[in-house]
Amino acid sequence: MAAAGNGGEDGVGDDNDTVPNSIGNCKVNNVVQVGNITNDGSLHSSSNFGLTTVHVAAPGSDILSTTPNGFYDVLTGTSMASPHVAGVASLILSVNPKLTPMEVRSILMRGVVPMSHLQKKIASGGVVDAAKALAIAKPTPPPPTPSPTLGYPTPRPQETITPMPQETPKVEATNIPTTPPTATPSMSGVPQLRVVDVKLTPRTISAKGGKVKVRLLVENPDAIAYASVLLKHGALKASTTLSLVSRSGTLGVLNGDLKIRFPRSMKKLPSRLTPIATVRGRNGSILSVKLGAITVKRQGR
Repeated sequence: MAAAGNGGEDGVGDDNDTVPNSIGNCKVNNVVQVGNITNDGSLHSSSNFGLTTVHVAAPGSDILSTTPNGFYDVLTGTSMASPHVAGVASLILSVNPKLTPMEVRSILMRGVVPMSHLQKKIASGGVVDAAKALAIAKPTPPPPTPSPTLGYPTPRPQETITPMPQETPKVEATNIPTTPPTATPSMSGVPQLRVVDVKLTPRTISAKGGKVKVRLLVENPDAIAYASVLLKHGALKASTTLSLVSRSGTLGVLNGDLKIRFPRSMKKLPSRLTPIATVRGRNGSILSVKLGAITVKRQGR
């Protein structure tokens, strides 16, 4: 179980699909990423979310928990929500211990209570429910063994002899044009995504900010549904959408302008910034790429 996270320094939940910041974003099948809901069923404002990366939600607000030195405290966060899901997973395995981790995750997601406000925030669109999950996890009993019948044995059917078909003489065809082989598509039907080269211009900005041109050279541009760049550091947040501007064969060039403006609330400017590009494929795949460092000249603000 993995807590989805509780936003950044601003205390507002982030989209883990865009900015991966949890172990749950690892591309493995044995991790369940959990968001935090309040006592009225709504997603807590600090809880991270993600339509493809955060799998379920669970109660994680105002939870009485243990603290060091034998004390108790009321805490809030996705770290309070994920133990609830771990408990339901343990109950699932108690009734069906042969399940794989991927099957347990599937049952947790199928057994949620749907919430309309979570449909575009959480992959399962709901909150974990132990009773529903256990009903799905309960193994199906094997069919009863038929009892032997008394009486005379059933006579064996008589064998019928089928005459051998006469061999048809083969006729060799000559000068028949052959059809060229057709290329076999991939399992998804859509080529895989791959970023070949990255270019940021300029790579140095002033203390007041600036505009950085982003250029990505990608393979199979027709497989891309959407591409964007996000830069986040404390209270600073900048983003842009990348557009396909040219192509040559199987390669395409994506361009966009990232406008960086430091908010006045940032007392200390960072020396470096690292934007992240997210490329979404038409087959639902997601590719995140760190674009390298942008240096900030902190003098003269």
